[in-house]
Amino acid sequence: MLAIDQLVAYWNNVRRVTLEFIDVYPPEHLSFRPVESVFTALEQFQHLISSQVMFVRGWTEGTWAFPWQDGRWTSPNLVDESFGTLPGLRDLYSRFHDRAVGFLQSLPDDGGTIVYQTHFGRLSVEAMVLYAIDEEIHHRAQLAIYLRMVGLEPPAFLQRYQDLTDCRRMGPQWVRSSNADCVGCFGGLLTTSVHISLAAISGAQLKHKSVGQRPKAVQSPQKLERH
Repeated sequence: MLAIDQLVAYWNNVRRVTLEFIDVYPPEHLSFRPVESVFTALEQFQHLISSQVMFVRGWTEGTWAFPWQDGRWTSPNLVDESFGTLPGLRDLYSRFHDRAVGFLQSLPDDGGTIVYQTHFGRLSVEAMVLYAIDEEIHHRAQLAIYLRMVGLEPPAFLQRYQDLTDCRRMGPQWVRSSNADCVGCFGGLLTTSVHISLAAISGAQLKHKSVGQRPKAVQSPQKLERH
């Protein structure tokens, strides 16, 4: 299990790169899509934030409902006309991320083990954070393809993974280095730079029916317990 500060550090870095995508994406290409069966770039940006919005509302308001149904945003009360613009999306991303981080930082160090009964079933806080991060990276990778297809280089994804390594839980195969980084038994510093390069992936491969589809929301539940 990652401690709360590690979950926050990871999500902050993921979001930082996502905001770079908003900053570099050309607004004149927001209607671009590689094939008719997938989201436009604007819809990708709008959908990307929907999981975080869902979880933040569940954590802070007790409202569990996915704001995206049948290929479109279905919670108009949460957005305004700026939702169709890159600056408006950037503002929405920042506001909901601040709410998510504020909630997480209000929890104890092991708060990731707290379980909620959601419309997806029983999920821990950690599982929900990882779910939202997976969604963010998944749709951002598709936007990386879009950027390449309109002739632009997507931002690189850089992550220092030893910042996510809890040295308090080291097994016998781990040692602490002199500069307090956690280093594996295979040796070397675990400084990792990941650059997701998707230039070789054709637009036709984006036809998968799961793009943009999620189960419909049901009843509103409450927080349960730790496990």
